Amino acid sequence: MLRIKSDTSTRDQKYVALKSVAIVSKIHSFGADVSITQLFRNDENQPIEAVYCFPIEENAAIYSFVAKIDDREIRAQLKEKIQAQQEYTQALQQGHGAYLMEQDEKSQDIFIINVGALLPGKECQIQITYVTELDLVSRNKIRFVVPTTIAPRYNPSVGRFSSPAGTQAKYIQSAPYTVDFQCQIDQLRGEITSVSSSSHPIAIKFNDKKYEITFGQKNTFMDRDIILDIELSTQTNTILAIENNNEHQWALMTSFIPTNEDCRKAFSTSNNIDDVNNEFIFIVDCSGSMQDENKIGLARQAMVLFLKSLPVNCQFNIIRFGSDYRTLFNNVTEKYNEQNSRQAEQLISQMSADLGGTELLRPLQWLQNQAPVAGHSRQILLLTDGEISNVTEVMNLCRSMSTSSRIFSFGLGHSPSRSLIKGLARSTNGRFTFIPPGTSVDIHVAEQLQKALEPCITNVKIKWNIPSSTSSKLQTIPTVVPPVYANDRLLFYALVENNQFDHFTTVELWNHEETVQLGLARIDRIPETIDKDNQLIAHLAAKALIQEITHSKEQHPGSKQLRVQQNIEDDRKKQAIAISLKYNILCPYTAFIGIETRTDPSTKNVNSNMVLREIPIEISADDKIMTRLPSLFGTFGSSSISNLNYSSSTSCNYPTILPQQSESGPFYPTYSNNQQPFQSSYSTAIPPPPPTCSFGASPSYFPSSFGLPQQPSLFGSTSSNDSLLTDNCVSFSFAAPNSGGVNSIFSSSMTEQKTWPSNDQDIVRHLINLQKFDGLWNLSNDDIQNLCQKPLTSFHSILSNDSTILTTAIIRQVANEVCRELSSSFVTFATDLDFKLKQLTQKIIECRKDNDFADQEIQVFNEELKRLKDILNKPPDFKLEYDSTSFLHQIRLNMKTQLLRSRNLNVNAKWIQQGVTVAGGNGQGSGMNQIYDPRGLCVDNDQTAYIADYSNHRIVEWKSGATNGRVVAGGNGSGNRPDQLHSPTDLIIDEERDSLIICNYGNKRVVRWPRQNGKSGETIISNVGCFGLAMNDHEFLYVSDYDRHEVRRYRIGENQGIVVAGGNGQGNRLDQLSNPTFFFVDGEHSVFVTDWGNHRVIKWMPDAKQGIIVAGGQGQGNRANQLSYPGGVVVDQSGTVYVADQSNNRIMRWSEGATQGSVIVGGNGEGSGSNQLNCPIALSFDRESNLYVNDRSNHRVQMFKIDQD
Repeated sequence: MLRIKSDTSTRDQKYVALKSVAIVSKIHSFGADVSITQLFRNDENQPIEAVYCFPIEENAAIYSFVAKIDDREIRAQLKEKIQAQQEYTQALQQGHGAYLMEQDEKSQDIFIINVGALLPGKECQIQITYVTELDLVSRNKIRFVVPTTIAPRYNPSVGRFSSPAGTQAKYIQSAPYTVDFQCQIDQLRGEITSVSSSSHPIAIKFNDKKYEITFGQKNTFMDRDIILDIELSTQTNTILAIENNNEHQWALMTSFIPTNEDCRKAFSTSNNIDDVNNEFIFIVDCSGSMQDENKIGLARQAMVLFLKSLPVNCQFNIIRFGSDYRTLFNNVTEKYNEQNSRQAEQLISQMSADLGGTELLRPLQWLQNQAPVAGHSRQILLLTDGEISNVTEVMNLCRSMSTSSRIFSFGLGHSPSRSLIKGLARSTNGRFTFIPPGTSVDIHVAEQLQKALEPCITNVKIKWNIPSSTSSKLQTIPTVVPPVYANDRLLFYALVENNQFDHFTTVELWNHEETVQLGLARIDRIPETIDKDNQLIAHLAAKALIQEITHSKEQHPGSKQLRVQQNIEDDRKKQAIAISLKYNILCPYTAFIGIETRTDPSTKNVNSNMVLREIPIEISADDKIMTRLPSLFGTFGSSSISNLNYSSSTSCNYPTILPQQSESGPFYPTYSNNQQPFQSSYSTAIPPPPPTCSFGASPSYFPSSFGLPQQPSLFGSTSSNDSLLTDNCVSFSFAAPNSGGVNSIFSSSMTEQKTWPSNDQDIVRHLINLQKFDGLWNLSNDDIQNLCQKPLTSFHSILSNDSTILTTAIIRQVANEVCRELSSSFVTFATDLDFKLKQLTQKIIECRKDNDFADQEIQVFNEELKRLKDILNKPPDFKLEYDSTSFLHQIRLNMKTQLLRSRNLNVNAKWIQQGVTVAGGNGQGSGMNQIYDPRGLCVDNDQTAYIADYSNHRIVEWKSGATNGRVVAGGNGSGNRPDQLHSPTDLIIDEERDSLIICNYGNKRVVRWPRQNGKSGETIISNVGCFGLAMNDHEFLYVSDYDRHEVRRYRIGENQGIVVAGGNGQGNRLDQLSNPTFFFVDGEHSVFVTDWGNHRVIKWMPDAKQGIIVAGGQGQGNRANQLSYPGGVVVDQSGTVYVADQSNNRIMRWSEGATQGSVIVGGNGEGSGSNQLNCPIALSFDRESNLYVNDRSNHRVQMFKIDQD
């Protein structure tokens, strides 16, 4: 048994009464129910009072506290804290057992349990139950966190680290108690695509539509928070759930996630947008507790990325703090320019954890006394482990700064103060994020900086449309709606008292002017009723209300007298206590008290010999370095070290800590029949596709016997003869005649490095270090050779006076091809590149006479530069290569084999009128020689047809000449499992990734499905009424939303697109669509949409506000100038439109500018003859210009051969 020294001057040995901790949790769609069981045992010969401090998320609603001893169960009651403490003391004085649980008022994520008068040889189980919200960390990913340890926190009032919550608990290197973890995940909204943990190795099994997660190893120490990430296939923008607590009380919860488009509309109409002129102040924790490279190293990495991403000419400053604080500039901020950027780079490179204690209050007080620059909004970005004890004092100061400043807080390490990190952001309308060790800072930095750069929508309104006839009382939470950021989740609660709840209640989210609706939730559309015995929603609502009261911003009391301000604080406390007692959830001013009444006379006076046993706290994984580096704390006196005592006689078989490179891959669920739990494995590689599983585990948890394989570099081979990219990539070339060669252009690099890094992660860091302050690059000859395995002379450029565009383009392409982590450093790229191009154009115009330029050549050159800028801002697949035929005026773009381009069809082409059945044609059915109500159609270069077999819920591949098809996706019945489809409407082939992209209309999502032996699909876009698909040369994905009457363009890997057609509601105006189905994107990125409900094809050019009718539009009919419910559409190189005129049973051709079309096949009445069609819905051409038609009601695909005569 571990023996712990109480201080440095005594040899008394004290036993640890806590033996084990078990955590059992159940995750719902928006919250988790958690039960923590702590086992205490008294191995001494006298009664003990065991005191244990431990963390729980501050937003957790603790609603049950039960003590079990022998065969008795003592269910504690919730009372005001002072009364509970008095009853606890009295019970012990009277010889009884007593159990107390409190929340620390200063650091509201720390809780204290007292097990009073535990008799010798007795065991006691303490069970704490709470509910907590789940964090939405990105798009479809939710995170569940269970804090397990309290990092040592610096106390400025005594100038040293102190024990938590006013106790004398000690910190130790290794504790004898361990933790067990079990988590059950019910089927959530949308299929679960992965489960992972960045903190611990986990094992997962699936049965009965539930996932069961446990630790993948035994004897897990409580030295880091438990983190569980759950990725869903779909993201529901609005959720509305209800809960009936008793006959007269109902609780509601609604969640909104406003999209980019929602926020753009609100910005365009709002007069209440934050100022976009910003000053950025970075506050970096350089205290001794940051010494572990997992924290100060993360801070340095983050600061490099921040610095490289700042807008040119903004205002900025860097403040380091510890026991004192130091600023980069004497003034509160300075302009971000090249000189100041270099000073900042030097400071960051030398940044270390050498400033002693953690006194965050002092730099914040300095900022409070320094007003922001006139016309600027102050954005404070704070990086800290949050190891401070005066949380309340810091929070109160920040609330007073909230009118002029927003704080974006980063919690670093395994166990940051979650109460501090969240509270600082919440009280100043900012955002928070946590960066555990082993994760890349790039994504966190990019997301936070993006939010800091963009305005937020304030004064948002929420409307609870509950009929007044049924509602007698309504309490909504929060009472003040927080600011809205695009793609951030907003949670709202309502507590309703009435006899019968109206299930047709709706909830609306509006901007302040009520001109833009940001969200709408309906109970009748998305119902979810929670078990009334649980009261999950009611507990979360009440806890949110208590937090709003305790964290409310400072109000001007009208008097500066302390007694008046104290009265306000007392009123807040009374409100919090009233809510706490009403809903039976713990708050900082109440406590759970349970009394074990003892009637045995022999135990009446036994408590007089009771001794105090405070449970030692295992020091967090981050702070174990402090026990190895006592000199870091020498400035605080020897007393500070006594609080970090540990027994050197006890060893801890802690795994070898290995270098971190990336967050480990997630587990991808499989659906096997044996349903055996998977064995733990570890990986730092990119997550493999299903059914392979890679369990999330921080590499710091890797046993020393496991090796980390060196990953092959993604940046190409070492041969200089190899191209940077594949031969299919887009290429462009520049030539610079009469120049001294390209070598003279790129003569130096800002940063010298003797050895080029060998792995991708280090290459990324090196490139970021080489980046200039304005976000661009100017690489050396050696850098280009090492990066591309090609000499710089291979890249010819007309940009002889400004090399940054070419080298930046090279890095931009490398980033897109092989290293997505670089993307976070391009926050300001588009603006800077645009500025550079304008400068260059002006220079060329000024020297036009010397270069003998003609006006027409200048115009052409300007157009090509604009085209280049557009391509770089929307990066395609391209490579830069030598082309000896290039000359000064020419920029040639050799596009890769396009996934969708205008067809090269002869404008006078004709097709043989008798079609040949190439798929189906055997009546409707599910046989392999049948299709049933086909919709989308795609024909590849081998003349293989891929058919969206709508009513069979599958995609069928039908090779040329085959009598039977082959199911390549779905085919497992209608459903929403990953291996199922539901009413697919369209598909395209992604040759590069050898996969199909499918409109899974019935499940409202777009999925990617491997073409080679694919067993299941991966959701890439969710919550969309997808009908048609296209992909352009830049690998943007276009999706028609049949339900929202619009077409959106998505960047691959993102779930939020931008509207490129429609988006103004259903209608027949030129800026509207009505149930768009199929569409075509040409080489100029114009979108030709079959506007099904308006019986027309309409063309939307890039950035157009409305469309142009190119076919039909004269009402429904069968005349030559009319269409009737058109379907598929293809556009050739001349702008001629080919469209499936579905209800007229014909395929039509409309020349560009024509007022009427001509029939090319069909038009012979409804029928099944070889020259007839019956509801043709989709069409496609093969490489020989043969025409394929999905003959929907004939359940077949017809091929009409090109007429060569």
